[in-house]
Amino acid sequence: MSIRAVAWVSDEVDDISPTERAVLYFLADKARDHSGTQQAWPSTVFMADRLGMNRSTVQRSIKKLRDSGLIVRGDQSLVARRGGGRRPVVWALNVPSKPQGE
Repeated sequence: MSIRAVAWVSDEVDDISPTERAVLYFLADKARDHSGTQQAWPSTVFMADRLGMNRSTVQRSIKKLRDSGLIVRGDQSLVARRGGGRRPVVWALNVPSKPQGE
């Protein structure tokens, strides 16, 4: 879990729906620091199961978060070692390097 990412979601992210906030919190909870960015790679199926949502709801929320610039595609090499043809997408959370007001 990235405490910095969770704090960012709760303290600095505004103007998103409760569903988008739940997905963003989930990503923040699963995020790890990699090269100075907070990155997470849970599958949409896993997120949907844990959040009690439909997969399409999670996918729509991710699209809206991406369109708003809160998340971007991260370093896909983080999941390169996973076998099989279906790897989750790595998402980088656009957490500022310093909290606002500092």
